[in-house]
Amino acid sequence: MTLDEFIRDGLVRVTQSNLSSRAHIKEPNFDVLYVRLTRHYIGDTAYRPVLDIADVNVREDRRGRGIFTDFLDRVRDTHPTLHLYVENVMNPRFQKHLERYGFAVVKPRLDPPCYFLPAKGSP
Repeated sequence: MTLDEFIRDGLVRVTQSNLSSRAHIKEPNFDVLYVRLTRHYIGDTAYRPVLDIADVNVREDRRGRGIFTDFLDRVRDTHPTLHLYVENVMNPRFQKHLERYGFAVVKPRLDPPCYFLPAKGSP
């Protein structure tokens, strides 16, 4: 299943029935990409729909070449109403990259931390 197929099918579930969707996605340059469409509470605010990136691993020969940034850019351009959540980021270099991209640490007490980026135009 591609990311676009997953989002198309999952948006119906999460917006109409509050049910989450989850899948391993096939995307070029990734060994692993496990995502969910769900809702998240950040503070007292419920955000939905949220693309929850739960497990990501860029192919070893493609690391450091902007593959994940290109992926984020495409998601933001193609699906601007999606909030983005990246959970349990273990790599300090990746943590800094997410912060430069605009993500905020939302669960700093967790080790490893989780990151959130609201949808375009969202407060």
